[in-house]
Amino acid sequence: MASEATRSRLQTVGNFMAATGVILSLLFVGLELRQATALARAQTRQGLADRNAARKLIT
Repeated sequence: MASEATRSRLQTVGNFMAATGVILSLLFVGLELRQATALARAQTRQGLADRNAARKLIT
């Protein structure tokens, strides 16, 4: 059986690993959100440019 000190040390390591996983997950979500926002903005700009180009062709 593991001693109380070993059990406490394993719990501390487990908590640290869990906290690190949460932080890394939040960083990943932040980067994905930034990328999705940039893509949405680019698509909006492209749509506006296409619409303006179509108007110029009509007139």
